[in-house]
Amino acid sequence: MIRPRTSIGRARAFLIALALLPLLPAAAPAETITFVNDTKAPLVVQMATAVRGGIRRDRPYPVAPGEKVRIALSGNKLLNVYDGRMPNRVLYQGTLPASTDDQAFSITPGKPDAFGQPRVTLDVVSPPAPDKETRRQGDKEPGK
Repeated sequence: MIRPRTSIGRARAFLIALALLPLLPAAAPAETITFVNDTKAPLVVQMATAVRGGIRRDRPYPVAPGEKVRIALSGNKLLNVYDGRMPNRVLYQGTLPASTDDQAFSITPGKPDAFGQPRVTLDVVSPPAPDKETRRQGDKEPGK
């Protein structure tokens, strides 16, 4: 015979669920990463992150010389910087570890590789305050 749960049974189930709550993975806050293009050429910045065992690529962000772009992603990230005039030319590829703090990087010209292809380097700078030129993931681009 099946008996209906009593209030003690409901309280026990609630306490068990409450005890298991800290064991669940917490929702990771999205850190904001700012990139400033300090080169004289247009660039394209694209990031990817691991989500549920797969790789999720973010949309590519065009960055004109002197412009900055902000991207909000959580977890470990794979960063690709491409030449804006020739998008199949990878200028930088590297990883950024997960962090709870916002980060900012200056993209500067680097030494050419062994084949004479241009490269860029990332220099850590202090995160700027948000302004009109700043775009976050999901925001519409200015003028659209």
